[in-house]
Amino acid sequence: MPKRKGCSNRKKDETMSEKGRLEDILDGMLAEFGAPTADAISATSRRFPEYRAMLLEFAASWAEEVHLPEPVETGSTSEIALVNARGEFAARLAARTQPATLAALAGAVGRTLQDIADRCRFSVIVARKLDAGVIDPSSVGEILPRKIAGLLGVSREAVLAALAGPPSPALAAAFMPMDLPKERLEAALNAADTDQAVIDELELVGGAQG
Repeated sequence: MPKRKGCSNRKKDETMSEKGRLEDILDGMLAEFGAPTADAISATSRRFPEYRAMLLEFAASWAEEVHLPEPVETGSTSEIALVNARGEFAARLAARTQPATLAALAGAVGRTLQDIADRCRFSVIVARKLDAGVIDPSSVGEILPRKIAGLLGVSREAVLAALAGPPSPALAAAFMPMDLPKERLEAALNAADTDQAVIDELELVGGAQG
């Protein structure tokens, strides 16, 4: 029992130290750049590559806040957004919430779902379906996640985590009833009249089902 308690305390200390280190990195980035812009994330990630995923998530929180209706409190929208984003980001870390969505990953580096669609040569509707979580992640193959990761400058694992998240009820409702199975990527591409050469290039396995 004493050993377990000691191990638990060490893990707690390590977690607190990691949190403090991240706070210091965020403080430094904001002091230098003023906001978690694409340039700020890029420069800070080069200095601290092991924190890139967390920096992207913080930028995604900030992007969500800055697009909310202007708050009533005094202060500039940008300043309030940063305060709110830090609170939201802390809550996300504490709660170990779901990974960032595809749109959030893209927005954090100044990209959009349209950019992803253009890079992959398919309709933005397909990109929106991927973001909404209505496409079966097991059907996307190996090439698509690598293309998206290369465009956004994130790891393939970060893209796969975004694609594997549960469907967003608000977004998914625009594409399919929530009680239906997830759509396979090839079926979504065919429904969007994607050129067959593009589909073949993605080397999808298993084909369209349903």
